[in-house]
Amino acid sequence: MTTPRQPDLTVVLPFAAHEEVVGKAVRRVADHLRALGLSFELLAVDQGASDNSRSVLALLRKDLAELDVCDAEGDLVVAPAVARARGRVLWVLDVEAALAPLAPFARAHREVARGAQDIVVVTGRFAVCYRSRTADALRLARGTGERFTRSLVRRARPRRLAIELVRVNKQGRARTVDDRAPLSRLVHALTAARAAWTGPR
Repeated sequence: MTTPRQPDLTVVLPFAAHEEVVGKAVRRVADHLRALGLSFELLAVDQGASDNSRSVLALLRKDLAELDVCDAEGDLVVAPAVARARGRVLWVLDVEAALAPLAPFARAHREVARGAQDIVVVTGRFAVCYRSRTADALRLARGTGERFTRSLVRRARPRRLAIELVRVNKQGRARTVDDRAPLSRLVHALTAARAAWTGPR
């Protein structure tokens, strides 16, 4: 018996009452990843959907072998998916973000996959994480959407993980931002300046 190959990526997609759009969201993400040539698994996390969302996903699973469904653990929505994930990189996004433009993902994935960043957060959209380095922070992050990404960053910073925050403007252009407090930015700038001035010892 052969064990399945480790996918490049695990997609974590929390859903609730989304029966009208969850199928479209899953198909868009799968098509996007196939176009990029990435192997993946897609873990849809049920936050207690009271509609037919889960039935829609069960039907979709017949055509999409990479899809599986698990249940959220209260407010720790992403934690059960992290425990089951096999991909080296995790992409956490909710249904609404999956229906928005996905173009910023490719660059975020490249940065994380090559180890340049541990976490790339495209604010208001999604987070891409190096699974083994960020698993502890991911398991403790709460909620979904922007609440989740804020919680993730707050838990990741004390662990000294490399985090990049990216904003996408209305024209679709992405730029890196620094949301640290002014004093933290000043200390970082002074440390970099001192290193440049003194050089290697």
